[in-house]
Amino acid sequence: MNWYKISQQEGPLKILKEKLKAEYPGLELDVWESSGGYIELAMIRLPKEMQSQGIGTRVIKEIQDYANQVGKPIVISPQPGRGKKKALESFYRNLGFVRNRGRNMDYQLSSFFGPTSYWRPGPRQDENDPARNNL
Repeated sequence: MNWYKISQQEGPLKILKEKLKAEYPGLELDVWESSGGYIELAMIRLPKEMQSQGIGTRVIKEIQDYANQVGKPIVISPQPGRGKKKALESFYRNLGFVRNRGRNMDYQLSSFFGPTSYWRPGPRQDENDPARNNL
């Protein structure tokens, strides 16, 4: 059995994932703790009728609360649908994620498969923090 399947079968993050999926039927969520010491959020998708109600924000904040408890950053590789890039970037920026590039570059949180963004545990970033504008 590979590390990915093991990580999907055990642990408090798996329990959180199942809780969120039960609380929000129709939510597609793929999140796990990586062997690299971070939490990878590979997918969050809501049915059209559940969008724009703050559900995605609540789901991400619950994952952030868990990440704070375990002291691990969250890494994402956003893949916006056609015409949704700015909205997706704004969504994640408002939740404290920063683009993994330039002065924010963390090579441990980067990927060969495309650009990443990350969120680090700790106090929430101030809205006026210039790093937030780099998503």
